Amino acid sequence: MADRQDAIYDHASFEDEVRKTIGRRLREVRQSHWITRAQLAKCVGVSRQTIHRYESGQSRIAAERLVLLAVTLGEPVERFLPELGLACN
Repeated sequence: MADRQDAIYDHASFEDEVRKTIGRRLREVRQSHWITRAQLAKCVGVSRQTIHRYESGQSRIAAERLVLLAVTLGEPVERFLPELGLACN
């Protein structure tokens, strides 16, 4: 049972790190283009607060929304994704 709980914990921790990495990169790219949260939010049809939640890692970004954000910012989607070295045993 402990192995299963460890796996659940590791999975949640992994998801948290991915969400934070994507958010941090979104903020970096947005700022490098001198775009405000409000401007980006208007372009992709969400609130400024939603962009803040994405950037802080508080909210998960759906795949189709991430693609829209990338296109809007003129960046490849891969720019936002963490480098992963995963292996399943």
